[in-house]
Amino acid sequence: MFSARDVYPDAAAVFSTRPEPVRAIKDNCYVGLDTNALLVPYGIGENSLQDLERIYRKLVSEKRLLVPGQVAREFAKTRPTKLAEVHQQLSRIRDGIQVPSQGGYPLLNSLPEYNNAADARTAVDGAIKQYRTALGVLIDRIRGWIWDEGDLRSVLEGVAQVVEEIFAPAGRKCLHQALVLVQAVECAHLRGHDSLDGV
Repeated sequence: MFSARDVYPDAAAVFSTRPEPVRAIKDNCYVGLDTNALLVPYGIGENSLQDLERIYRKLVSEKRLLVPGQVAREFAKTRPTKLAEVHQQLSRIRDGIQVPSQGGYPLLNSLPEYNNAADARTAVDGAIKQYRTALGVLIDRIRGWIWDEGDLRSVLEGVAQVVEEIFAPAGRKCLHQALVLVQAVECAHLRGHDSLDGV
């Protein structure tokens, strides 16, 4: 990799540089992914996953998708934590649900409105207990995935298939392109070029 001095030899020019707007370069620029971008498919729904797959496939076919090697390694290291995050979030939801306070107002016992409110509170209490129980079963299921890889694969099959089909065949090409681009940028700056033209 190259240092900040190599990338920005003229420090004063940093303040006067005006990057092109995204809409002006999105159809022909290189797109580099970081680890968080690679993990996005594990946190979105099926429709969004299909849209993401379409975009990634287009970038791969145009040879504009770049995945640095370090990003791929961090992705492999971080991916298992996504399930741990889901487990933790569901546990917090279950433990954070509060049952409405009953309160005691004997003076109001003769009012039908008070009795209606008390009945509603009882119904809410029952629904909350049922919800907590259902969340507990779901949390146990997630916790058990570590012991049942087949079950886990069935849940993540759609996501895993998209990730593998896109990045496995194109992975080495994406990594190679990233390295070539880095070298090209470095050469351009060393030669005093403002762009990659002629590099």
